[in-house]
Amino acid sequence: MRRPCFTPGCPALVERGVQYCPHHTQQAARRDQEQRGTAAQRGYDAAWRQATIGYLQQHRWCAGCASGGKRVRSRVVGHIQALRRGGARLDPANWQPLCVSCNKRQADAAEIRGMSTISFKGLDSETVPESALSAPTFPAQLPARFFA
Repeated sequence: MRRPCFTPGCPALVERGVQYCPHHTQQAARRDQEQRGTAAQRGYDAAWRQATIGYLQQHRWCAGCASGGKRVRSRVVGHIQALRRGGARLDPANWQPLCVSCNKRQADAAEIRGMSTISFKGLDSETVPESALSAPTFPAQLPARFFA
């Protein structure tokens, strides 16, 4: 079943689940990047990547999947409290290990709640705490059975 492109006045038809025709998809992506800024401008810069490497090595399993009884390898570090809501960017106490699917689900839920309209463009860099550069010493967020 095809439906019209989301761009007002565009006569192109697209498949269900697709928002824009190919021409307007590119425009929407440019507009999105201008509004949101680059990953580095949103705080996911070299300091973030360096600080999270050790965390992912110590926290190998996705916290979201673990809460459902599944054991899935974590690939990204998500913030427990969103940056836009005052969460600390480089504080391991505000991090959780997530698989890509759980990270996307968390981001989609935030967007549905209307939090995606807040821009992080121009976020100031923070100094990486020394504790974030080494292996964390705090207890893992997963049950001990996941580390056996």
